[in-house]
Amino acid sequence: MIDWTRIDDLKHELGEDDFEEVFEIFLDEVQDSVDSLKNAPKGTALEAILHSVKGNAITVGFSKLAELAGAGELKAGQGSDVNLQEIAAAHSESKTAYACGPP
Repeated sequence: MIDWTRIDDLKHELGEDDFEEVFEIFLDEVQDSVDSLKNAPKGTALEAILHSVKGNAITVGFSKLAELAGAGELKAGQGSDVNLQEIAAAHSESKTAYACGPP
């Protein structure tokens, strides 16, 4: 669900203080993108939003969310249905898992 190695790498690269600030920015961007899925966009608009979700999720180590958004991006590009509820649930679960800390 969470790539804790990615989180640790970011902390090391940015330093603890800067990490929190940068991490919050990315969390806000992921939240905004996931929120925009509620409008049920289609086609290239959906594909672009899912691409953004995937990229931001990779950056913050939300591996399950990145995987689902990536798969959804491909499906949207092919004109197939995407399970947006599953992606939103993975986002929520990722935030909870991050708040609980590493296992």
